[in-house]
Amino acid sequence: MDTLTKAPTLRDRANTTIEQLKSEFVQDSFVFDTKVSQLLIGDYNKALRQEILTIVTGNTPAKCYCTIAAVSNALKSKFLQTELF
Repeated sequence: MDTLTKAPTLRDRANTTIEQLKSEFVQDSFVFDTKVSQLLIGDYNKALRQEILTIVTGNTPAKCYCTIAAVSNALKSKFLQTELF
């Protein structure tokens, strides 16, 4: 019997992307902005950027405020905070 696998939800994709970027940040924080840009560039990733900001900050910003720089800065501050503890 064939079982269909569920397609990953936007929340799952966002969590996977956050974990991937966290490992990149730990390895080399100097090229972190470049990695964020490579993964999240394009209009088709606006919803993903919005979901990442929602997870990291707890607020749901409008898509027009979900720039790559905003995501990068939010992730850097979150990763630095968790690094301190």
